[in-house]
Amino acid sequence: MINKIGIYLRPSLDATFKSILKNLTSWLDARSVEYSYINYESIDTSPTYYIENEEIDVNQYDMLLSLGGDGTLISLLRKLNSKSPPVFGANLGTLGFTTEFSKHSLFEDLEKCFNEPLKLKKVQLYNAKIKTKKNELIYSRNFVNDAVFSKKDISRLIFLSLEANNDHIYNIRGDGLIISTPLGSTAYSLAAHGPIIYPDVPSLVITPICPHSLTHRPIVIPNNFNLKIEGHKTQNKPIMTLDGQSAIQIEKNQFVEISKAKTGQIKIITNPEKEYFHTLKTKFTLGRK
Repeated sequence: MINKIGIYLRPSLDATFKSILKNLTSWLDARSVEYSYINYESIDTSPTYYIENEEIDVNQYDMLLSLGGDGTLISLLRKLNSKSPPVFGANLGTLGFTTEFSKHSLFEDLEKCFNEPLKLKKVQLYNAKIKTKKNELIYSRNFVNDAVFSKKDISRLIFLSLEANNDHIYNIRGDGLIISTPLGSTAYSLAAHGPIIYPDVPSLVITPICPHSLTHRPIVIPNNFNLKIEGHKTQNKPIMTLDGQSAIQIEKNQFVEISKAKTGQIKIITNPEKEYFHTLKTKFTLGRK
């Protein structure tokens, strides 16, 4: 039974977006469903408060509603944990690959969620830690899509060393490296010629970005491997960006560890009418004649 929902909004609200919100709140009021905004104090003016914390308290809700696009949904997911309520992702943006539901059938799909058993899928969270050579923890954040290691300076190579479960994979010179989840395999990794990973495959894909070698190719590994990434013999300090939304510079005496997050898997409400390969065809023109 859904009695209260938390609404998570994209960072910017235009007139069209506010109009949709007005209709939504009226629709919820008519059904006596309580709601509140997770990351805004007010929607009448420009946003006065936007959540930057990596975890938010959502235990009071029966369901979370992400309104925006893929980026909005990803921003919400990485702040949650396995005990969080299920997430309804509505696409009010452009691509809408990760979000399950369209704005054109928003109210119809919400009605089904309120009156029928929810169909859920689970998405694994991953964690990236920055540590010193003395194993002191400097930084820890979760991600759901990808961790990207790139250079700060344009037209300069970076040199990265990569290990999996203490086994050296390779040293790479180039523009950077992408550690992608199955969810993120259709994002930056795909653009860098990485493979498309079916969402149910428990894996990570390592995709070099413009490597200065003919032998460095994308590698798919089990998602229970622990990865270590370290800058190696270079004056350029790598920048680590998580989900395209959170970036930090890695100093020379530091390295990064990537593993499954202890916060576990997030529950997402699925759309029975949205089939994965059909979505690939419509969003990326895969196999279209």
